Amino acid sequence: MKILFFGSSDLSVPFMQEIFKSGHPVVLAVTKPDSRKSRGRKTMPNPVKAEAVKLGIPYYELKTFREDFYKYITGTGFELTVVVSFGKIFPSKFIDIAGENSVNMHPSILPQYRGPSPIITALLNGDKMTGISLVKIAKSFDTGNIYRIRKIPILIEDNRETLEKKIISLGKKMLVDFIEDYGKKPLHSYPQPTEGISYTKIFTKEDTILNWKESSEKIFNKIRAFGFSPGCITTINGRIVKILKAKYAKQEVPSYKENANPGEVVRADKEGLVIKCGNTGTYPEEKRASFLSIEILKPQNKNAMSCLDFLNGYKIKAGDYFK
Repeated sequence: MKILFFGSSDLSVPFMQEIFKSGHPVVLAVTKPDSRKSRGRKTMPNPVKAEAVKLGIPYYELKTFREDFYKYITGTGFELTVVVSFGKIFPSKFIDIAGENSVNMHPSILPQYRGPSPIITALLNGDKMTGISLVKIAKSFDTGNIYRIRKIPILIEDNRETLEKKIISLGKKMLVDFIEDYGKKPLHSYPQPTEGISYTKIFTKEDTILNWKESSEKIFNKIRAFGFSPGCITTINGRIVKILKAKYAKQEVPSYKENANPGEVVRADKEGLVIKCGNTGTYPEEKRASFLSIEILKPQNKNAMSCLDFLNGYKIKAGDYFK
């Protein structure tokens, strides 16, 4: 099958790589234009474009859908449009050209979590299950008919990075298997359910700021959701720090600190760095105290480090406050 590939994010890249490895020619990789990133506003190549160059795949940086683009893709002789994390709505004209021969990989169990951030949202909500949906492209985000769905358990140890790895590992094989089957004959699809529809949003820096008055469960899920990139922001002693990994604290909490205030450091020694949160969490596996044990942090302008290295370098003590 000759593949017309649409993708714009880091998540898109391993799927394009897998299609390339499978022997199905990617006749064109369509992606968003390069963007300015980092403090110096340096222009960074789109990850899909960078990988296309590496693999020798022709690419097209799409700003808007115009007549010259439609003529260009028609000339590629593509047989199937594959979309993975592209981030643009397809106009009616494109759907008329390619909609019946298309598949969009979306990392949720549709119609739940349509939109740009289903992985983060599932972790924020403390979900125990997510999945991969293969659907047709449609005139609005993630509303197309469903080809296939595969469910994926979310473990309490999962964060954004580990869950993305699971989705990539299972999803790229699922997608190539679909392409193989589609090459033999068009496959059946069915409309999405009309119940259980929900949407996700684009998260900003403000969404990553921790509020220690919230429950340990809500803060824990937030740290899982934003993972190592971008991480969750807090401050202590006037320093900005990102919390990258944490766990529920139980044995690490001194008994006399049960009445500590939200954000208060109740332990800062070789046993760990433990912080008081707001209301007690309600994660169903077991009753958990309203404390979190911080495992990995990243002080501003420093590399990520363990809590012990952080304590050795920044002299945090019990009674200090994260704000």
